[in-house]
Formats: sequence, structure tokens, C-alpha cells
Amino acid sequence: MTTTGIVPTELPGLPGLPYTRVAAINAHGTSVGTADNGSGQFRAVRWDASGTPTELQANWAGSPSAISDHAIAVGYIDIDGGWLAARWDADGNITELPSLPGYAYTSANSINNYGISVGFTSTQPNVFGGPYRALQWDRDGNVTDLGILPDYSYSYATMINAHGAVIGFAAIASDLDAPTRGTLWNRQGQIIDLGTLGGASSGTTWINAHGTIVGFADDPTQTQPVRWNAEGAITELPSLAGYQATQTAVINDQGTIIGNASKSGEFGTTYQAVRWNREDHIAALELLPNGLDAAAQSINSHGTIVGRARTLDAPGQPRPVRWTRAGMIDELPSPPGFNDLEATLINDHGTIAGNGIDANGHPHAVLWRAS
Repeated sequence: MTTTGIVPTELPGLPGLPYTRVAAINAHGTSVGTADNGSGQFRAVRWDASGTPTELQANWAGSPSAISDHAIAVGYIDIDGGWLAARWDADGNITELPSLPGYAYTSANSINNYGISVGFTSTQPNVFGGPYRALQWDRDGNVTDLGILPDYSYSYATMINAHGAVIGFAAIASDLDAPTRGTLWNRQGQIIDLGTLGGASSGTTWINAHGTIVGFADDPTQTQPVRWNAEGAITELPSLAGYQATQTAVINDQGTIIGNASKSGEFGTTYQAVRWNREDHIAALELLPNGLDAAAQSINSHGTIVGRARTLDAPGQPRPVRWTRAGMIDELPSPPGFNDLEATLINDHGTIAGNGIDANGHPHAVLWRAS
């Protein structure tokens, strides 16, 4: 069933840069992302709640990754293939964020409403090609080295919550296949090893305002979905029966967790969107009629979930969907000409953003709002 009362709007690009991708949306419906020309040239862009674009100042290509409720965006600018962390104020003016001595390349991954942002610095343009360290910048742009777990050589910060707790990971080598360890930098300045379930690796995917973290951890034979409390104590979450793997994605401030189970079969890898309630009970979310699979991407504080779904009659055409708090699915309307579209973000007012591919193979960001 297609949702009524929801209107899709293609987010426009900039002059000469017609193709768009959205990366983040704040509580007021302001979103950020990129506009490009399909040939490698791209710029940072912010869309207001009505979808009107503004280019964010940069002397080079820019890519924002997060936006606060005060319309402060962070991300990076790309200079000859090397990243430099950047912050754009509410007027679009840019500040380049500093690194550490001996480290040339940086990127900011997350910002909270106090203006504190986190990310990483590296010695190599390819982040994982050399030493890298987790960083934090205060609202004035001053940098702090977040440090590294004992017995590890590298660290990386992915997200900061409303109260300043930071998550990320540590690694023993720069190789992407090297074991990692989920890491918490708490408000007291301590670095906490989040541990495993007896296996080699763990990692974090989200932290909510109360400091509860979700992610994955290895046991001696396989990877499991897990939750950590604000002190770093680990709990294994149940996996969905009949699937080869189950992973967490997001936890909202009410403690509801979403994620996806996966398995291989006739259609390649297929997914089943799942939800864990506060009592850790796992439930599969509804599929579309004649459904093949579905994947959950984001959840707001009211428990509304968005993502994508496929049907058996059109497995190559993902469709944007929304699940109600009760787990019932609705297909979101697509703009004309889209063959591949998914909803990736939802704020607490129910405004949804996502990315798709048009009939000519070009990327376009889309915003859904109540009519």
C-alpha cells in the first residue's frame, strides 16, 4: 500500500551540478549532502526545509556528513584527493578544522547540538593506508586527541551523542581486515574497551542520548548483534532465526533498536528488517505484498522506521518504505522516473530523506513531507 498524505520532492542541485545525494537531516528538516556533475566534480550543499539548495562555502570539493539542530554542518573538503575536516556555520561559511602534528588529513563525522564534533586524522590521503587517530573539536574549533586503547595502534571516532559521549573503534593495524575493538570515550574523559563475546573483533554503529550503544561483537565462531550500556557492559542480542547474520543499525532514545538480518539465496543477498524492543525481543518487520526483502535504515524517537523494500516481481527496483510503530509497512510515493529509491533518514517530525537513481542512472536525493 502506498502512503497517502506524503509528498516526495526531488532535492535540486546547483548550477552545473544537477545530481544530488543527501547525507543528514536535522530536527527542523534542514538537510545536507552533495551536488555533482556526474564526472567527479562535486560541492557541499544544504537544503532548507522546503528543499531549496544553498552551496556551502569551500574553495574545493566538499562533502558534509552531519548537521546539528542549529544548522551547523561538518564533514570534509577534498583537496587533490586528500581530506581536510571542515565545519560550516548556519550562514554556510567554512572553517577548516585543525589536525595533530605529523598528521595531514582529517575528516569530521558527527556533531552534537553543543557544537562539539568528532572524527579522525590520518597520515595518508587513503584514511586506512597509514596511522590514524580519533579527534574531537570543540565549538571554537580547538582540537583534542582522543587517544587510543592500550595495546592498539589506531583509533577512529564515528559519532558523538547529545551529552558528549563518543563511540568508534580501535585497531591493531591500518589494514581494513585487521581486528577492531569497539571503543567508548565517555564524558569523564576515559577510554573504555567495549570488549567482545570471546572472539577477535567488535564495533559500534550508534549511541543514543542516554549513552546506550549498539553494534557487533564476535564470539568464538561468528559475529553477533550486541548492546552496551553507558558504562560499557555488553549484552548479546538475539538473532533472527533462519538467517546467516543479524546486524544492528540504530537505537533511538527510547531504547528501540533496528537492524537487518541477511542470507544468501536465489536473489543473491536478501535482507529482513528487524526490530528489538526494550526487553530485547526481536521481531521481523512486515514486507510489501509479494515481498522479497526489506532493509531498515533509520528510526525516530516515535518509533517510525524507514528503509527500502523489494518485491519478487521487480527485484531490481528497491522502493522507499516506512514502518509504523506497530511494524506495519507503507510504500512511500516515488517521483516519476525513479527505478531505485530508498529512504535513509527520518527526523522526529516525520520528515524523511533518501537517495535514488533515475531512469538514466543518475543519483538524486528526495525529501518526503506531509502534505
